Amino acid sequence: MGGKGAEPPWSNLFEIMHHVEDPDSTCALCKFTADLKSTFDTNPCCGSWEEFLTGKEKSLAEQEKELQTKIEVQQHARCRVMRDLETIEGVMEGMKKEKQEIHMSRAFTQAAIRSITNETFATQIDTLTNTTTEEVEKLRSAVWLLKNEKLKEDELTKGMQQLEDYTITVQEQAWNSTVLPFWLDVISALATRLGKDLPTLQIAETRLLTLLARRAAHNTTNMAYPDSTVVDCFMQCNGLQKLTNLLKSINDDVKASTCICVSELCVTPSSKDAFALAGGVEALLHIMEASRNEVVLRYALRTLWNQAMNNTNKEVIRSKKGVATVLHLLTMESDEVVENACVALGYLTLDVANMEIVKECNGIATLLATLRHPNPTVLCHAAGALWHCAANDPDNRVLIREMGGISALIDLLRAEHHVADNAAGALWNCVVDEQNTKMVHALGGLQPLIQLLTGSNPMENACGALTKCCELHAGTRAAVRKLDGLKILIELLKTQTSNIVCYAATAIKNCARNDLCKSALVKMGGVADLVQLVSNPTNPDSVEDILGTLLICSIKDPAKEAIREAGGLPILLNSLFSSASIIKEKAMATLRNCSTLAENRNELLQLNCVPTLVSTLQGSNVTTELREYTAATLWNLAWDDRVKQSAMADGSLAALVNMLSLSYGDAVVENVAGAMHSLTIHVANRDHVRNLGGIHGLISLLGTSTNEFVLENTLGALKNCTMNNPENLVVLRELQAPEILVQLLGNTSESVVRECGWCLKNMANDDVNSELIGNLNGVQAFLQIAQDTSTSENTRKVAILALKTLSTNPHNRALMQTLSQQHPNPQQPPKPTTPTPKGASGNQSTTSISPTVTPTPQRTLPTSMSEQHQLANVSTTSNTTTPSSNTAAPSMGGTSGITQQMTSTQHQHNNQNQSHASSPSPPAPFDPSTSAKTRASPQDEALLHAPQPTNQFGAAGSISPNPQPLESTTTSRRQFTHATNVLLTSSQTMSG
Repeated sequence: MGGKGAEPPWSNLFEIMHHVEDPDSTCALCKFTADLKSTFDTNPCCGSWEEFLTGKEKSLAEQEKELQTKIEVQQHARCRVMRDLETIEGVMEGMKKEKQEIHMSRAFTQAAIRSITNETFATQIDTLTNTTTEEVEKLRSAVWLLKNEKLKEDELTKGMQQLEDYTITVQEQAWNSTVLPFWLDVISALATRLGKDLPTLQIAETRLLTLLARRAAHNTTNMAYPDSTVVDCFMQCNGLQKLTNLLKSINDDVKASTCICVSELCVTPSSKDAFALAGGVEALLHIMEASRNEVVLRYALRTLWNQAMNNTNKEVIRSKKGVATVLHLLTMESDEVVENACVALGYLTLDVANMEIVKECNGIATLLATLRHPNPTVLCHAAGALWHCAANDPDNRVLIREMGGISALIDLLRAEHHVADNAAGALWNCVVDEQNTKMVHALGGLQPLIQLLTGSNPMENACGALTKCCELHAGTRAAVRKLDGLKILIELLKTQTSNIVCYAATAIKNCARNDLCKSALVKMGGVADLVQLVSNPTNPDSVEDILGTLLICSIKDPAKEAIREAGGLPILLNSLFSSASIIKEKAMATLRNCSTLAENRNELLQLNCVPTLVSTLQGSNVTTELREYTAATLWNLAWDDRVKQSAMADGSLAALVNMLSLSYGDAVVENVAGAMHSLTIHVANRDHVRNLGGIHGLISLLGTSTNEFVLENTLGALKNCTMNNPENLVVLRELQAPEILVQLLGNTSESVVRECGWCLKNMANDDVNSELIGNLNGVQAFLQIAQDTSTSENTRKVAILALKTLSTNPHNRALMQTLSQQHPNPQQPPKPTTPTPKGASGNQSTTSISPTVTPTPQRTLPTSMSEQHQLANVSTTSNTTTPSSNTAAPSMGGTSGITQQMTSTQHQHNNQNQSHASSPSPPAPFDPSTSAKTRASPQDEALLHAPQPTNQFGAAGSISPNPQPLESTTTSRRQFTHATNVLLTSSQTMSG
């Protein structure tokens, strides 16, 4: 029991002893002794119990002694601590007495400070309220109030109220360099305090900043923007970040006041960027999403549309889904909230991406629903938002039409003025779509638009919308005339509102594209008013459109007369000295149209206009269009004999010769050649053209140009130059003109072929040229033209006349004989014929045959048929020899058409040396409503017809307006043979 290391069995006895309350008690001791003895008795191996107790007692004595020593040490320490505590308590008592003395001194000092502060505060308040105090002193007092941290809330509130009152009294005054630094100190102090005070003071501070921003606006030329120095000062004090923090306040009044402050202060581009960078835009959007306070929403939306003027902020708003948030606010019941939401959408939709979001969120339908709102201000801004939505998006214009928006906007035209103004603006953008224009017309929208142009305050947007309608839809022009809109538009030209004058002029120009409107303008005196406005415009920018209207109207002869009677011709000439090319172009084009009347040409010549035209034609910075119209005007003026006679002296002929180059463009060269065509009717000018090198220029055009009208006019000028002028015939031969002319006989244009035939006929009067033409296969070419039934009668007659002239040359007669032998006359059975007088063919014409200029397809030079014939007739003063009966071609079962022509031609052209000169039809009135390079259709020619001057050469006889058609023959070979036989017979007779 109790092996090695085992706990002695009596150890628990000593543990028990620790719990005995009185060890010396007899009972406890007896019990312990008995237990100990019992333990040793039962365990002999444990030894003697006396030894055990003795050892134990010794050990306990040592422990007791050690503990006693430690107790004594702690007692000594306790004594020292007690002495230290007594010392500390004494020090503490002294400190308490000193603290009490300091507290009493501090209280006395505070009382003194309060007394002094109260006195100073009263002084500063008196300074602010005293009207005789200098502004600088007032500002010093304000800075002291704002920087003083000792003031109580009520005192500070009172001080800011006094400063606010003073700011209001001087709000209309600009800051000078003396007081500006002090105002900047005030702003800096306010920026420093922002966010530190209680909500009441925060509201007062933001309200004061708002007033200062408005005051700063009077320091700039643009009253909508505060002085940048003020804004920069506020930004340097980190004021925008503090305003952004105030937008996150839980107090609605603080948020509303802060929104107002931001709206007034952050209006410059840099401040808007800084506000967005500080997170202000996001804070505004959060307010609109979370708040339902109408006042806060109203001012938050106002601040948002102010910030939305900045492109960067538009992107931020879009990225934060702010467009959808604003659209949602359109459904609010508050009129002010809906109004500001419409304004915000108006600015946001200036960005194309935001416009797409509006479309995706069904925002067009929401805005159209808002057009039924009972509040006129809401209607005004909703129409304004639609105005922007329809500006750059064709799809939105279609949506507005399909959702009934056109009808709704037309209804608003009859509302209050500011509502109707925005509705008209929205319609203006909508009618860019032609279908919308037609709908406005169909729904009766023109009448209210015209009505808005009457009275003392005509509406610019209504005028613009009406202008666009007249541009796109022909029916609108007639409707405007029927609604007396032209008369109202004419009156608008006399107003002092420059934009309205421009729009009215454009609207009149668009209406003038209608012929009835042109006539109406003349009848109501509108042309005379337009003329006066060119010389004395209300708005210089309107001159272009006014001239455009005169240009369109001048297509009609009554308008040309009205322009002259209103003194418009000298005004148009003066416009040629304008610095604007478009003004000069339209003025010259109008002169071109006006100069088709003889009376206008006469006045223009009295005004000595030719030198001005020549100077314009030769100018260095002249547009192609201006040169074209100038040359066309000279062409018209060249109908007057005075211009022909002075062409060399006034330099017009030399200027035209210098323009004979395709580098100036086909349109210019066509009119230049046409003018030369007219001028060369005068005999002396033919020599002048040669001496100036004009023959060379004309021949060069024939070899390089492919334009039908350039070739026609060039050949006409050469035709006149070759009339009775041997020197020119030699020059043409030296320039190898016969080769070019013979080639042009194969041109697809009959006008070109006819004019070319006249040139070759005139050149054939020279024997050398005649033989050269024959060697160049000219005879064959003319014979092919003469026998081609698809060619017009006039062209074939020219070919026959040319063949007759060529047949006077022996070489050509031999050539014709050879051609006759190569194509013998085929025998045909006789056909029953109607008896005719001997030596005469059936249906023989007794009408004098003369070369004729007929209208060419797509010409813009309309003349009446009789005048065209009159201009082209040739004076036939030579003796006429009637050929004998044996000179007639043999009848082959009936008289052929060519034989009839030859017989008639022989009666009229026995003198083979007779040449042909004619004057070309002048250029037609220029219609700017069509392309400047596009010629009018034949139907238009009838409408644009103007009488032309009579040919100065007169006419021995004129061809019937409806010539007898050529009788068809059996075969082309038979025609060829008939022509050859008749020419040979005629040539032999005349040579005999």
